[in-house]
Amino acid sequence: MPATDAPTRLRPDRVPGVHPVYVRLLAQLLEQRGLPAKADLEAAGLSEAALAGNANLSFARVRPLIEAAVRRSGCVWLGLEFGTTIQPHMHGIVGAAALASGTLGAALDTIARYAALRFSATRMQLRRGQSHTELVLVPASDPGPARRFIDDALLAIIDHFIRLLAGGRPASLQYRLPAAYADAVPNYAQLLGSQVDYDASAPAGLRLTNADIDRPCLGADAQAHALATGALERELAQVAAPGALQPQILVLLADASVNWPTAHAVARRLHLSPRTLHRRLEAESTSFRMLVDACRRTRARELLQDSKLSIERIGEILGYADPSNFGRSCRRWFGCSPRQFRQGQAAKP
Repeated sequence: MPATDAPTRLRPDRVPGVHPVYVRLLAQLLEQRGLPAKADLEAAGLSEAALAGNANLSFARVRPLIEAAVRRSGCVWLGLEFGTTIQPHMHGIVGAAALASGTLGAALDTIARYAALRFSATRMQLRRGQSHTELVLVPASDPGPARRFIDDALLAIIDHFIRLLAGGRPASLQYRLPAAYADAVPNYAQLLGSQVDYDASAPAGLRLTNADIDRPCLGADAQAHALATGALERELAQVAAPGALQPQILVLLADASVNWPTAHAVARRLHLSPRTLHRRLEAESTSFRMLVDACRRTRARELLQDSKLSIERIGEILGYADPSNFGRSCRRWFGCSPRQFRQGQAAKP
């Protein structure tokens, strides 16, 4: 198994994203702790409609929710607890592909390669040496105070996969954490086992002997693995293609709660000139204006359905200085006025 320093072909300028299922699970964990998450979700601009979808959310929008969760719970190891609540099937096709892998190393390679399709704020590097293999967690952007939560959650998730695939923790499995995490040694020992090292100079990760890495998996299924990874490769090709700007721009636009970025600002964020941005979007049979319109339509639907904001305020949030312009857009999108759309939604059972 070769080293996997570039586990996916995702472009380095891609906006880090998070699948909504993980946000829903975090909100559920808070509720179980007696900490209602509704206010934190609203503060982060995460509507019920957005969480019910299948499109990745901007990590910049999810990060405040993570920080608030850790702060409100008073639990520095909340990420560990969160990670242990997530079952393999909740990772979608990535989880299915990992569980069908032929060896433990192939499973970790599968996770490292495709995990960014569902969570790309941290990437995983799999490095095989002469006797041992290491998996290292490397933030794709600055996660700030949320980094510990992310490290803990990812290691707890990977630990669950390893135990399922190998029928228990291999004797050589050793976790490595930053020294600052040593304030919760009993919790790490309980949830990750006793083999945990705290190293101030190293990122979070794990280490296994190559003998354990090459161990056959209990659920190995070559046909299922091929089908799952084939689907993942097609998805990866779509989001990683040099011309696939639409998903990145839609994430940036969705992250704008009030002030919508201009085409120049988006081009700068993606390290492109405005002319290049226009040309590449044209090659994808779209335009910046069309993407803004699509994002406004989605946001209008969410706000009219899920918020108590006035229609005038919703128009302002969407960038309409004149309420009549917002009304015309709604008629074009939904075939009715904003007020009629809201009343129609309220009348639904």
